[in-house]
Amino acid sequence: MCPEEEVSPQKKMRLEEVPLTHVNGKVTILMVTSPILSHPSTELMERVVSSFSLVSSLSSCNMLLLADGAKCGKFRPKRGMVPTDMVTNYSMYLDKLEELVENAETDSIWSRTKVIRMSEHLGFGHVVLHGLKLATTEYVMVLQHDHPFSIKFSINPVMEFMDSNKANYVSLPISTVWRHVNRCSSMHQIDLRAKAVTFGRGRFIPILFWYDGTHVARRDTYIKLVFEGEQALPLGHFIEDTFSQWVMGLLREDYEKWFPVFSMFMFQPDEEKEEALIFHLDGRNYRTDGERRELGWGDNPGGAGVT
Repeated sequence: MCPEEEVSPQKKMRLEEVPLTHVNGKVTILMVTSPILSHPSTELMERVVSSFSLVSSLSSCNMLLLADGAKCGKFRPKRGMVPTDMVTNYSMYLDKLEELVENAETDSIWSRTKVIRMSEHLGFGHVVLHGLKLATTEYVMVLQHDHPFSIKFSINPVMEFMDSNKANYVSLPISTVWRHVNRCSSMHQIDLRAKAVTFGRGRFIPILFWYDGTHVARRDTYIKLVFEGEQALPLGHFIEDTFSQWVMGLLREDYEKWFPVFSMFMFQPDEEKEEALIFHLDGRNYRTDGERRELGWGDNPGGAGVT
């Protein structure tokens, strides 16, 4: 009998059934928020959280709702500066979120949520760092306040894949991540789909960029790579603007050398369908459903039943 051909786990691994994982003991949700024009309304945040029902087991996790600090000034949100009325409305919005937490039913994720206010503007990256230091689980899921889930899928394969393959980062992709995969092939001659790992009914495709958008990551490694490494993220910055650019440069130069260091993938729940798991509601320009109706527009997509 001929010996079976050895297939690299990097290229292909198939499991007929992926075992269930106790997600709530392994993952802490880090939800990042900051001032937007629709505050003090909590509609956008509630819409995003209501979309958790699309992802099996996610609502059983604990959530740290991390509110970046803001100061009065001209409208320069990336610097944490917004007009006085927006600062006031933001504070009222956070008060309302705390009321949601206090009054939540025991089976609601809001009952397992803590609202944490930063004392000053830190920027997205260092707000995430604050949450990473507070969390105690092996993994975190990082979300932004205007990125709801768009389709039903299970998070269990992500946890099993990260456990068995020692992946550091898995993007739950918005359409931008799929464009990244296409551009790597067309512009950089790196066929990432060919390097995909089949896992259960889905697959994990390597990527070259650490996106700020919704992702699951290994908490300790997150701190070491992004905040304590050679290119430690400066205060006030998005991860995508500095660290991610450096990482992509390394991977384009020598993929085989650097990919095991960063070990970043995107998750495709159904290997037959290339679809986004997240969509963007554009928090900066978000209008509540009530405001949209007054303008003669339709309601916002996603989060049916949120008022």
